[in-house]
Amino acid sequence: MSDNNKTYEKYARLYPVIVAMLIPLILFIIIGKELASLYLKLNDIWNILISIIPASFITTALGYGVKLVARSTSKKLFQFPLFKEDETKMPTTDYLLWSTKYASMQKKQLIREKIKQEIGLELLDEVQESQNENEARLLIVDAVSQIREKTRDNTILFNYLCSFGFIRNFLGANVWALLITILYMSYNFVIPIVSNKIAVGSVIFVVLLFPLFYMFLRQTGREYARQLFTAFLEI
Repeated sequence: MSDNNKTYEKYARLYPVIVAMLIPLILFIIIGKELASLYLKLNDIWNILISIIPASFITTALGYGVKLVARSTSKKLFQFPLFKEDETKMPTTDYLLWSTKYASMQKKQLIREKIKQEIGLELLDEVQESQNENEARLLIVDAVSQIREKTRDNTILFNYLCSFGFIRNFLGANVWALLITILYMSYNFVIPIVSNKIAVGSVIFVVLLFPLFYMFLRQTGREYARQLFTAFLEI
C-alpha cells in the first residue's frame, strides 16, 4: 500500500468512524459501570477468541468491517442522493458545464482544450449541451475519471480528497452512532443510569451533526472540483 493510500485510509476512513463514535463510547463507559458483570462475560469471550484467533486478526477484521459499513452507508444515504451514483451530479461534473457559474467561460474552455489534448476526449459544445445535457454530463464524468489519474500525485488535491472522504464517511458512521445512541437512551428510560436530559441531549447533538456535515460535504466537494481542474491545468 502506497503512502497516499495509507494516509487516506487513516484520515478519510478510520478517523471519521472514531470521531462519530465518541458520544456512543462515552455513554457506553457510563452505562458500563452498571453492566460490570456483562463486561466480565464479554472479556471472557474475548480471551477465548484471542486464544483461537490472533487478536490482531480480529481487530483488523472488525476495523475493516466498520469502515466499510460506514463508507457504504454514507454513499447510499448521502453521496448518491446528492451527487448521483453515476457521478453526473458531482461538483466536478457541474463545474465544467457551460450552464453553471462555478468558473469563467474562458477557464472552462482552457480545461476542455486540455482534456482534448491530454485525454483525447472532446466534450460537447454549448449548443450540444443544451440539447442533451445528460450526454454532456456523462462525457465529463469519463473525462474526470482520467483527470483524477493524471493528478493523483498532487499534494494539495490529495488533501482536499482526504477532507471530502472524512466528511462523507463521518456522515455514514454518524448514522450508526445515532442508532446506538437511541438504543442507549431507550435503555436509560427503562433502567435510569444517567439523567434523561443527558440521554436526550446526546441524541439531539448527534442529529444536529447531520445538517452541519451535509453542508460541509457540498462545500468541500466544490472546493475539490476547483482544485482538481487547477491541478490538471498545471500538468
